[in-house]
Order: sequence, then C-alpha cells, then structure tokens
Amino acid sequence: MSYETRFAGLGPVTLGELTTFVVNICLLNPINAIERAVDSTTASVEAARQKLVDEENQARRSIAFAEELENQALEEKGEESNDYKLRRKARKQIASQLNYAVIQRQRFNEKHPPSKDANSETQSES
Repeated sequence: MSYETRFAGLGPVTLGELTTFVVNICLLNPINAIERAVDSTTASVEAARQKLVDEENQARRSIAFAEELENQALEEKGEESNDYKLRRKARKQIASQLNYAVIQRQRFNEKHPPSKDANSETQSES
C-alpha cells in the first residue's frame, strides 16, 4: 500500500520521498553546513598558526642579521661608536619583538590547541 499526498504543488509524492526530503533538509543539510564551517574554521586556525610561526621565524632571521651587523660595527669601530650602539639597540628591539611573537603563539596555541595531525607534521618538520 502506497501513501501519496500532494506536496507544495509538486504532484503526487510518496511518504518515502517526503521523508527523504525532510531528512535531507532538516537533518543532513545543517550537519553538512556545520561540517563545512568546522573545516573552514580549522583551516583558518591553521593558517593563523602558520602565520605566527612565520613571523617568529622572520624575527629570528632578523636577529641573526642584526647580530652580524652589530659584530661588524664592533670589529670596525669599537664599543663606543654610534654604529655599534645603534645596531645593538636595533637588535634588542628585534629580540623584544621575537619575545612578543613567541608569547602570541603560545597564547594562540592555548586557545586553539593544535590538532594531533598538525603536531605530528610539526614534529616531522623539525
């Protein structure tokens, strides 16, 4: 025995088709939307995490370069020279930026702990 009804002017619709429609609209679409939102959020979090790591690495490279310049100024002109003092001050400022970047990354990781997959990738890259 088949139950049919008229649904939104579409003509005869069986109870099975109506149930499938209701399940798809009311249950599966929101679940799929939530899954897409979670995937998008996860991608955004991972992109933000990578940006923080990149900024930290850039600060480390900048410190290394500033140390080279500082050492050159020390060798060429001595501790009392303005070049040495300026380069030393610049290196200290970059070091404080690095410390700030490290703290930002730690706070970010506390709020958004890395997924286990990301941990294994990070460890393999090191």
